Amino acid sequence: MEGLGIGADDYLTKPFHEEELLIRIRNLVEMRKKLHIRYASLEPFPPTNDPSIQKEDIFMTKVRQILEAHLEDDQFGITTLCEEMAVSHAQLYRKFKTLSNKTIADYLKSLRLEKARNLLITTRLNITEITFMAGFKNLSHFSREFGREFGKSPSEYRKS
Repeated sequence: MEGLGIGADDYLTKPFHEEELLIRIRNLVEMRKKLHIRYASLEPFPPTNDPSIQKEDIFMTKVRQILEAHLEDDQFGITTLCEEMAVSHAQLYRKFKTLSNKTIADYLKSLRLEKARNLLITTRLNITEITFMAGFKNLSHFSREFGREFGKSPSEYRKS
């Protein structure tokens, strides 16, 4: 009971029945898939009454808030995030990857590209200014990543 109380996914006593084990594994896999969908998106989390999901929402919201506060800082990295979250690199990486099925670096890149996309739509800033405001150091790297994410170069995206 103590293990479940501090975050263990499940617990079986011995001897256990093979069918029970398989059902619990299937349920855990399904829950992981739901969490991956919930946290991989950049959309706001839908409300939930599930206390275990609410706990994870708090964690993911805090990570996102810190990342968004540092989007323009091209020197911002995982070390700073770990310090602000007060967790080790391994612990942060493991938990984030488990919940979202993404690395923090990939998630940060997605946030930066989404900010750039919004700036392209809502401002008349030039692409170089947007590149730096979105936290990219290099214009060609930004254009390449933007094209991968949205299927068009930044200038083509702005025209459409």
